[in-house]
Amino acid sequence: MANDVEYVKFDRKIDNNDEVNEGVEVCTFDNRGMGSSSIPTKKSEYTTTIMAKDTIALMDHLGWSKAHVFGHSMGKMIACKLAAMVPDRILSLALLNVTGGGFECFPKVHYSVFPH
Repeated sequence: MANDVEYVKFDRKIDNNDEVNEGVEVCTFDNRGMGSSSIPTKKSEYTTTIMAKDTIALMDHLGWSKAHVFGHSMGKMIACKLAAMVPDRILSLALLNVTGGGFECFPKVHYSVFPH
């Protein structure tokens, strides 16, 4: 499981109506083999399914039954897998850099279609 976790909890605030606002908890973490996380020895330990399960375990550890999820680049693939695996635990899903994978995902266009 990823072990380089940054966890932030914004303090409770009292708004102008004297109501308690619980604030927001934010957690960012490195996936397997990234940053300061542990490095698996087998390629088979780097699947999006396994990394989504890591995320579920981290949510459980933090006591989060549901979360807003943001995924960037490879993280968006993991976030999509997470949403497919436990849709009832995802409040919202934001994805950034969502290409199908490198330049190969773009359609081939012959130069002759552009005016000279």
